[in-house]
Amino acid sequence: MRQLYIVLVLLFLLPISNLKAQILPVTEVYSDYNGYWNTAVGNVSTIQPDNEHNLVGFTWNGTTYSTGVNDNLLTANGVTYLQTEFSGLPIDELPAPASNTYIGVGRNLGGDGNVQPVPVTSNYIQYLTDGENGLGLGTGIFNFPSGSTIQYTVEAINTISINDGIPDLVLTQIGDPSSTGNAVDYFSFLDQNGQVVGQTVAINFANIDVAGIARWKFYDPSTNPPTYAPSVSNNPTRNMRLLALEWEDFGLTPQNINNVEQFRQTFSGTSDLAFSAASNSESIVFRQLLSGTVFQDPDGGIPDGNNGYGGIEVTLTDSDDQETVTTTNSDGEFLFTELVPGEYTIEIEVPENFEVLGNFNGNQLNVEPVTVENEPRTEVDFGINAYPEANDLTVNNAENTQGQETQVPALPVSDAEDGTPTTITITTIPDPTTEGILYYNGQPVTAGQVIENYDPALLTIDPINQQNVTVSFNYTTTDSTNLESEEGTVTMIFNVTLLPVELVEFNAEADGDDTILTWQTSTESNNSHFLVLRSVDGINFTAIAEVEGAGTTNETQYYLYIDELALEEGNPLYYQLEQVDEDGTTTPTNIEIVRFEGNTVETKIYPNPAQKGADIQVEATDIFT
Repeated sequence: MRQLYIVLVLLFLLPISNLKAQILPVTEVYSDYNGYWNTAVGNVSTIQPDNEHNLVGFTWNGTTYSTGVNDNLLTANGVTYLQTEFSGLPIDELPAPASNTYIGVGRNLGGDGNVQPVPVTSNYIQYLTDGENGLGLGTGIFNFPSGSTIQYTVEAINTISINDGIPDLVLTQIGDPSSTGNAVDYFSFLDQNGQVVGQTVAINFANIDVAGIARWKFYDPSTNPPTYAPSVSNNPTRNMRLLALEWEDFGLTPQNINNVEQFRQTFSGTSDLAFSAASNSESIVFRQLLSGTVFQDPDGGIPDGNNGYGGIEVTLTDSDDQETVTTTNSDGEFLFTELVPGEYTIEIEVPENFEVLGNFNGNQLNVEPVTVENEPRTEVDFGINAYPEANDLTVNNAENTQGQETQVPALPVSDAEDGTPTTITITTIPDPTTEGILYYNGQPVTAGQVIENYDPALLTIDPINQQNVTVSFNYTTTDSTNLESEEGTVTMIFNVTLLPVELVEFNAEADGDDTILTWQTSTESNNSHFLVLRSVDGINFTAIAEVEGAGTTNETQYYLYIDELALEEGNPLYYQLEQVDEDGTTTPTNIEIVRFEGNTVETKIYPNPAQKGADIQVEATDIFT
């Protein structure tokens, strides 16, 4: 980064031009505000721009010149002009702001007045270099510190531009400068020893005619992010003045222009700049700057986002293979200065576990060619995105409950940009014969299955029955930019937990005045007995019989109980079994309803919801068949 020099201008040492004799103001301004805007000295437009807009053309010394921003706009509005091209001067460093220095932006930028999010950043320089070709009229810096300077390195001045009658520099004053005698800005060309070449031009912008009025709001640049300045913003209107200069105004001649090394602006303390601009390479070539940002980009495509990535090495290589290396700051921004216009190659070092998703050329590469012309090259941006992560998960002592599925804990996925990704791919599945079956939303999962809008509550595993078993599967996750993680492994170590009873069927049917109850179990473990319960209202049940269970068995058992003269107790009647294991634990079954008129049977499942297949698992030990 070039050093900033604060220059105390000693007037008696500097040859200074006569302002009134040589300097002419811009008398008419054309911009693209709201499509097209025109204002003039003596006929100031009542429309006051309050947002971003660019200088499209200007009238000076009786001739209108285009700037190259949008010549078609001038033509479409019947403006007769001389076609020229201007671009903002390259700025790589600005003086530190004073207490009364402000970033100014159009009153309605981001919304009227004090809005959130803050529509400005701490990138102080951009407000003098933004807009098309660096000619933005809707942003600027107000009140540069008195005596501070901006210096630009000059590569060459074209001899044929001297005495050609076409303006070479355009200067802006977008605020209200002091009208006191010492509120003077100085403009000089310097040789390699810092001595003035030709003469210094001194301008008190308060003496320049007003060409337009704009509405502004102001932010304090000393904080990050800049803070809204209500006391200044409450008075939003500011006058706009523009001035054009020729090389002759500086006393430049074909004989001395080869001595020029720098152009310097020295500020009065009330200087308010939108930009300073020069006619393109036909007139002067400045050493240029190249800037950009490495974004941690959440969505790919055009590099953008709210977060820049700091600490990334950026290398710029010229056509002679000479390298210049810099590092992005905490906001992800980088800057190269003192560049001779020409062809370069730029390369960023991509952090581990990141991928380039887009760059300024529309590619997904970290190395790109870039051309630097006779204007600042900005927005040489890259977008990088972190790969999502699918972490390993191990569950110890998971219960292998016979015939039941177990929910898989939420998969430990994460993404630096998205938070928690919602797309999961099951890359491998458990062996269904030796481990178990993986389900999602009640359906068996297949290897390679992509689950979008993943809901952890719907991923379950049914381990093989009656075994201590380790079940494992692999998965990946994909973020919103389609980057896929490396595989994570889920391992669940199951211990057998047998239910006392697996009830296959329970029925109650009317037979004359009796009720016949039958039920069937496929397995039993420590099943003591069943209690047969009856109710006339479906709420209050009474035990009417005890039926012995089979203890422990893997063989199918069949049970029968007849409730004689049941019709005398009520109609309809409700029946339920209560399984009792050997330690006294009880488990109710579904409720059967018997209506004697039509001998129809209704069934209600309890508990609700039932497990897969509507199997009701209860505990039983004693059997009566």
